[in-house]
Amino acid sequence: MWVYGTSSVLMIAVLAPDYSFFATETEKRTGAFRKAHAHVKGNAEAIAFGGGGEPERRVVESFMRPVSEAARKQMRENLRWQPMDHFMRWGLPQQVQMALRMMWANRYGSDDDIVANKAGTDISNTGEYISQLIMRSFQTCK
Repeated sequence: MWVYGTSSVLMIAVLAPDYSFFATETEKRTGAFRKAHAHVKGNAEAIAFGGGGEPERRVVESFMRPVSEAARKQMRENLRWQPMDHFMRWGLPQQVQMALRMMWANRYGSDDDIVANKAGTDISNTGEYISQLIMRSFQTCK
């Protein structure tokens, strides 16, 4: 159980995207977007009557290109991380739970020994305890 918990924390530390970086980038890009908006708003009359044309489009695109690239990068990182996060939160605990229950059941030997010694109740109760322990430990992480 300790090995599993430690390895999960290490996997999260190594594989999880740096969300603080994304928050910083979003704030910077929001500032750039506001600057572009203020530029267009300040020159709205000239653009409307004289036609902004190509120069105005280039100015706005120079502000918007980094915004869209940062958004694409964040979406890519989220798409890479979400399946792994789902597996580590839901798939992996169930597999560890099953493996621990099987290791506990193997301690009793064959099926005939379990039936003869009435050990099935002990296996069931201990397996349920293992399940609850693992699920409780993962519910605290959510």
